[in-house]
Amino acid sequence: MLGNLKEQIKEAQAEMKQKLEQMEIEGEVEQGLLKVVVNGNRKVLSIDVDAALYEQLNRDKLQDMIKQASNLALDKAEKIAEEEMMNSAKGVLPGMAGLFGG
Repeated sequence: MLGNLKEQIKEAQAEMKQKLEQMEIEGEVEQGLLKVVVNGNRKVLSIDVDAALYEQLNRDKLQDMIKQASNLALDKAEKIAEEEMMNSAKGVLPGMAGLFGG
């Protein structure tokens, strides 16, 4: 029984990781002029800086904005990953759903 449960947990983890890999989560600042996109596994996929920002900002301010947008996207990705983990755990251990807020 425990061997089967371990296998189910491994399968659920692999499925969750693949699902998170396919997600695109965006963090943006300055009304969308700077966007950072990450996946659900918290890997940066892209950084898009509107050309207008290059003209308006100095290097330090632009770097701060990139950090801010990145952190927004990563925070969202972390919350989504936690939700997916809870849902995955509920699927593998349905009799224990109360432990996971279900």
